Amino acid sequence: MNVLTVLREKLPNEKLYLFINRFTFSFLFLFVGLPLWYSTTSTYRAPLPYSRISTLAPKTSDLIVTNLTSFQTASSYDISFYLINNNDDNSSLNRTKYEEIISSTIVPHLINTYSNFINLDFSTEIIFNTRGVLPYETIHNLEKRQIPFFINKLEYLLHRSTKHYKEQILFILFIPDEKQTPLTVEKNQDNSIVVPKWGSVIFYNKNNSDNEYNDLNLIMKQFLTHFNQLLGIETIDQWIHLRTIENYNNGRQTLSTLSQLLLSIPNIVIDDTMAKKVHDSVNLLEKCEENNQHNDCQQGRLLADQVFFDPSLLKLLYFPDDQKFAIYVPLYLPMGAPLAWALFNDIKFLINIVKNSSSGTLRTILSVHVRTLFSSSAIGLDNFKLAREQHASRHAPSIDGFKKRFFDSITKPDSQIFTEDLRNMIMSANSDEEVDAVIQALRKYNSNKVKFTDFHFGSPIMRLLYVQNKPDLAMKLFMDESLKDIFHDSGSVLILLNKLVEDKRYEDATKIFEYGMQRGFSTASGRVFPTDAVTLAIEALYRQNTKQSLEKAKDLISKVIQRDADINPRTASMVALLALRHNDSSFAMEIIGAVRGQNLTTIQNIRAICYAEMGRAEEAINVVHILADQPPIDDDRRRVFPIVLEHIKKSLEKSTNEDVKNRFEDLSKFVTQNNRLSATDLTDFLLEPINRRQAIVNNRFNVQQPSSGNFQRPGTNYRDAGFRGGYNKQSNNGRQANSGNRYIRNNS
Repeated sequence: MNVLTVLREKLPNEKLYLFINRFTFSFLFLFVGLPLWYSTTSTYRAPLPYSRISTLAPKTSDLIVTNLTSFQTASSYDISFYLINNNDDNSSLNRTKYEEIISSTIVPHLINTYSNFINLDFSTEIIFNTRGVLPYETIHNLEKRQIPFFINKLEYLLHRSTKHYKEQILFILFIPDEKQTPLTVEKNQDNSIVVPKWGSVIFYNKNNSDNEYNDLNLIMKQFLTHFNQLLGIETIDQWIHLRTIENYNNGRQTLSTLSQLLLSIPNIVIDDTMAKKVHDSVNLLEKCEENNQHNDCQQGRLLADQVFFDPSLLKLLYFPDDQKFAIYVPLYLPMGAPLAWALFNDIKFLINIVKNSSSGTLRTILSVHVRTLFSSSAIGLDNFKLAREQHASRHAPSIDGFKKRFFDSITKPDSQIFTEDLRNMIMSANSDEEVDAVIQALRKYNSNKVKFTDFHFGSPIMRLLYVQNKPDLAMKLFMDESLKDIFHDSGSVLILLNKLVEDKRYEDATKIFEYGMQRGFSTASGRVFPTDAVTLAIEALYRQNTKQSLEKAKDLISKVIQRDADINPRTASMVALLALRHNDSSFAMEIIGAVRGQNLTTIQNIRAICYAEMGRAEEAINVVHILADQPPIDDDRRRVFPIVLEHIKKSLEKSTNEDVKNRFEDLSKFVTQNNRLSATDLTDFLLEPINRRQAIVNNRFNVQQPSSGNFQRPGTNYRDAGFRGGYNKQSNNGRQANSGNRYIRNNS
């Protein structure tokens, strides 16, 4: 059935539209809006070759020496020629002449010699009005101690601007005015100053010159000498070799630092352009590592420097993730939490609709249930809790004194534990210490040689441990041989098994039942194995849903049939479904054949599934036809389960008999249109909790009526019970002969 159709049936128009709007908005907000917001506000980072960067090894050379005066190796240099002119036209140098001599002498030489190895950019600038740069106006000799102050003042006049991965070399021609001419530098024949990693200054006394052109040529040669000195060039080959190694090491170090920085600061942006430069740089440096080519090393380092100093890396550093969440969480959390809760409930609602409306195969439905077979009222927990509350209310004034006396009686070796005291302590125990006191008292009580009551403490103790959520302690007590006379009754094992199945401890439940089988059970019906305990043990194996659990179920059910002749229909149904789940339809057919009530609705449905699985679709159709012929009683639609029709349909897919297919189609329509199709599928139906009549529960579990607030002596011992279900009310198999089992029909 279409889910939307079911929604229209279950919800009126206004609620349906509200449900659709709420579901759509919640889904779009949580699964489209939030991911889209996070994606658009996240830092984009293109993939980088981190592993390749880490494998670049440093290079060394015996020729490398520490040079504190030369520039650091760079791929590009800005060479700036400055002319510091005075304001006197007679003593100043013509700008055009200065630029011509530069462009005709030193620039061509540098380009021809070094352009294959480094990038050179040239610029010229003329600066006038230089008074105040020299220490005083009439100075004629610049002393060494005055040079730093002169350079600092001169630096202020210069317009220095270059990129981080470039080095700027300054060549300054300083022309003093008439009052300062001639100007010399102390102890320097060249009349110049060379500043390491900065540049040089040459003082040209123009008024004392006879041939200005020759003087400028000599000055250019002097600048060229300074250039070699500043770059540490002795021979070209040696310089290229050193530059190659330094470029490689510097490029490698830059990439390594960049990768560490990116890994430590997640909100640094690396776009595709920067990522391409990093990849290209790594490729070039790897080639340089192999062939030691200068150009590869230089270009690799240049690209690494460009990425490292690119401003785009810093654009999100001032809005990190913690600030982003601090801003948006107060907005999204109050809106997102209710929407998430609403969506969760809506999805659960849809899942229930799909489960109830679809007719999926047995293999897709079998292992999704988590309920236990016996409800809390069926095993006496509800009355037990109510009795404890009434007991606490009635004895509140004296309860503390009673507990103190009870603890004293445990510690004194010669004191005796009375039945009434132990019963009252079971009703009062709340803490772990008090539960331990109950167990100690039980052991001491069990050692009493003289007892004048036949009160059974097994079931009450198990209920106490059930409500206190202590299944491990309950297992330990049940398997304690010294307490076997207390916990050998069928009520104790039923409560313990129900708790273990409820906690999904299926292997422990199987272990407990197998231990009980070896030790033996005490049942009022005379059966060797209590029917309800067998049902829970089979349920534990059924929920495990493995080949191993099927083999254990076969072994267990065989022993039960050997000793007790017949088995509970619900138990047989679970074993049969487990066998069908693992493609053992033959065993499933045999096990349902061991049930006395062969015309029970559940047994008939499983028989039809077995026929379908064995390829006997026509016989399966006959079984369904018999079920469909019986009109529903008291609006009970549990006649044909949807899963049966699904298995028959699947079996007919391989058949070529069109008559059988047509017959099945007609039968399916009849079942659907005439209220013969169960609204609850077979696997859900089998695991519905068992709720027994209140009077039976009270007598069976030794719990007094709520008005008394205390234990009741067992007027009747614990009896085995069957399960309620959709069995034929008109059949004679509603009660098993000589078994004490009654199958109560659910007409809800």
